[in-house]
Amino acid sequence: MKLLFIAVFFVAIKNGLTCLRMSSGGGGDVPVTPVTTTIAPCAFMAGNAPLFVQAGTTFLDNLYGSKAPVGNCQSCAAGALNYYKPAAVPAPHQTDPLEAIGSLNMANCPNLCVCNAANVCYRRATDDTIVTFWPYCVGATCATYGYLSGLGGPTGLTPVAGGTGFLADNQVDPNTFLPKPVTDPSYPQIASVGCNGCPVPRC
Repeated sequence: MKLLFIAVFFVAIKNGLTCLRMSSGGGGDVPVTPVTTTIAPCAFMAGNAPLFVQAGTTFLDNLYGSKAPVGNCQSCAAGALNYYKPAAVPAPHQTDPLEAIGSLNMANCPNLCVCNAANVCYRRATDDTIVTFWPYCVGATCATYGYLSGLGGPTGLTPVAGGTGFLADNQVDPNTFLPKPVTDPSYPQIASVGCNGCPVPRC
């Protein structure tokens, strides 16, 4: 009997069987199947404008509106990659329906940092600079643009690494004194935003 038990035990080990002894009333061994958890990848939300928002960043409704994202992904301690319903028109406006994601000024975001998709980052050039985030799609390509406002002159964004920035005055049509469409090169495309200095940490 002892030799038979040793032979069965040896075959079980050789065949890679893993059993966990449990009290089952019948005294048998119950095989345990390993549990594997698969995390779904972050899906691109087609037709909506992406913007990574650092944790702790709160947008204001500064005349152009404020809205919640339609969804997000890549959420982590650093923040979340949000997707926003695009505006119906390309030029920022103060008439209903208001379509901005929201705005950030010196009071609610003193250490503003915005970065584009290439991770080129910008700070506000002057304390009066207000950035309003405008989601818009051209065909199937959606992005978030920065509309700049303030007292004029040097009001705008300056690149952290030096170079040419963006001025609020350049975003205004000199004939109508209304904002140009966000597709104009005077508008920065913004991929991430935060209020704790540059660069903006991401997931």
